Amino acid sequence: MRSGPAWGAPPPALLHSAATARHPCCWQAKLGAHAQAGFTSFDTADIYRDSESLLGQWAAARRAAQGGGAPPVQLLTKFVPNIFNSAPTSASVEAAIRRSCRALQVDSLDLVQLHWW
Repeated sequence: MRSGPAWGAPPPALLHSAATARHPCCWQAKLGAHAQAGFTSFDTADIYRDSESLLGQWAAARRAAQGGGAPPVQLLTKFVPNIFNSAPTSASVEAAIRRSCRALQVDSLDLVQLHWW
């Protein structure tokens, strides 16, 4: 993955607010600009409101529009267990991964991180 300063230019502005994120013309264009600039890894989390769904919609539309000709993007997410209710179990982690896969519209994830408070 390229980073803005090392690449020679700052990265395009991404999703700055929930209001911006809810307008497809805004977030699709911004994600597309990042991908076109060479950014290939996109990170989100199950607690970042609807960011997994937005990212999944964009990635699915990108795959469909480019017919597999576009360089693949990596979709990375984080699982945030509710440690105040109970400790995470293998079943709760698997359920979170299934939810994330559905939201991101993929069969598998490139990386799932445990986000601990």
